[in-house]
Amino acid sequence: MALFGGLHPLGAIPASIVFGLLIVGAYMMQRAVQVPAYIILAIQGLIILAIVTSSVFISKKSMKAKVLAKLKKFTGGKDAV
Repeated sequence: MALFGGLHPLGAIPASIVFGLLIVGAYMMQRAVQVPAYIILAIQGLIILAIVTSSVFISKKSMKAKVLAKLKKFTGGKDAV
């Protein structure tokens, strides 16, 4: 959960809530419409894979500079960070 919260203690709280809601929603879907709860495990895996991949992708200096330049352009020249 710390990785999803940006390695910040307060960021881990919303990340935990999101994953908790996914689990509760999975069991509610299973009871209501007979959808297997294991689908949520696959969705959680995809979320984890996307977060880890994006953090590795952005950690490279050249990619980080490109992303920051695009963010600066998107925000109208203001510093995004």
